[in-house]
Amino acid sequence: MRRPVAPRTLRPLLGLAAAGVLFGDPSARADVVVLDNGARFEGKIVADDDVGVVLERQSGGSLSRMSFERARVRAIEKTPTAGATGGAAPGAGVGPDPRSPPASALAADPLPPATAARDEWWMLESGGTIVGSRRFLLVATEHRGVHGWRIEERLFFLARPKVPAVRVLRVEETTAEFLPTSIFYAERGEADDAAGTPAYDTVRSGVVRDGHWEAVEQTASARTVTRLIDVRPRAYSMLGAREVLARVVPRRPGIVDMPVIDSARGEVRVIRAGFTSLAAGDATVREDLLRVEDGERVLESRWVPGDPPRCVREDVAPGVTARLATEAQVRAALAPKPQGAAAPSLGTSPLTPGGRREITLPEYGFSYALPGASWQPETVAVRADEEGSRLVSKASSRLHMADLRVEWDPRGADRASSPEEPLVARLRRLAPDLSVIEPRAPLPGRASTVWLGLVGTRRGERLRMLVVAGDRGAGRATMLLSCPESSWPDAREALDTILASFRWM
Repeated sequence: MRRPVAPRTLRPLLGLAAAGVLFGDPSARADVVVLDNGARFEGKIVADDDVGVVLERQSGGSLSRMSFERARVRAIEKTPTAGATGGAAPGAGVGPDPRSPPASALAADPLPPATAARDEWWMLESGGTIVGSRRFLLVATEHRGVHGWRIEERLFFLARPKVPAVRVLRVEETTAEFLPTSIFYAERGEADDAAGTPAYDTVRSGVVRDGHWEAVEQTASARTVTRLIDVRPRAYSMLGAREVLARVVPRRPGIVDMPVIDSARGEVRVIRAGFTSLAAGDATVREDLLRVEDGERVLESRWVPGDPPRCVREDVAPGVTARLATEAQVRAALAPKPQGAAAPSLGTSPLTPGGRREITLPEYGFSYALPGASWQPETVAVRADEEGSRLVSKASSRLHMADLRVEWDPRGADRASSPEEPLVARLRRLAPDLSVIEPRAPLPGRASTVWLGLVGTRRGERLRMLVVAGDRGAGRATMLLSCPESSWPDAREALDTILASFRWM
């Protein structure tokens, strides 16, 4: 089986994999989904729409759900429910189990907040470039008075030349102590015509009981194999092991041997894992380092204390790091990008009919707009090893003789001062006569974000400036708009438009 490789070329995020394992009663209904390769899957159809088909199946005493893209479904053979007079229309009268997220895609819609203990979106990065996305869900479950957890992880690796896009889905049902009761794993690689490699699918799922994982393995050729994999006592699933380590209170440094069930490989093995560093300081900024040693592969993640504990940065593969983001950031980063030399590197959408050009910077969590064709964005190369505030976007207009610079500092937020103060201090060193002519004011509708107007002389030229600065999380964004004072009457409207377009994603 090919392993996911972190690629670079952006593609739309399309959902396709199977969904998670659920508790429920056996179904009396027998529907069959027939795929374009002839594979047949029997169960109960619980959703059928233009996106795809969701099938609920009985397996080993528990129910599981599988999702199929509409384009891959050749036929649906439906059996009427008991007492019905005829076949039911697709999806009529049924819907997803309310305890589960929609099963239509690897990028499922969010769970209701009341049911998700953690609902996280992550950006995958390698060498300063976005290479994919990650979605993580931790949901508290209860079945006949017994409490447990469902842990779900969805990984999407973007395609690059001669390397296909890869989607991975893990769903683990556990006890309240995070010991596994059921494990599901699905991996899909897209076909790569240039490299001559076909698409592939791997699905492996089953319950864990009586010291065994009853793993049912399915492939695109419709071949099904059932294996009994011996499970050591106190062996955790991969995601469950991570939760157990993070929840130890108080945390203690030290590496221990842990038996884990690796659903990707279909085996049980021993890894070494534990916290190697407990950072000192205020708990709001403290980060503890968790290390996982798996043979020659070493992955690290950074955690802050809390209930539940919170991960802020994590290695998901050698050279690939997951960084916390918002759903809007992830979807913007994976949206189709325009082609052509004029497109900046950090995600621009095409010009709208009115000439407004939206610039999104999903890596940093904000966007703005350029008003008209005279404003041209410029490519900015951002180095992954840069520290402090760094330039992430810029643009200029020859018509207005105006410039735009946008900076981001991942650790620049300072609750003790206003967000514009560091930039104003830098500008004052360049223009000693700098003065405020439009006092600082909140930018309406943008939390922790302000704007102000400045004037100063640099290199003998009198400049007018508008500053936008705001904090989100630990990061700080700053935007500087400037033009000669002589151009101000003509440029003011355009600069005001850019300032007002600033949005947090």
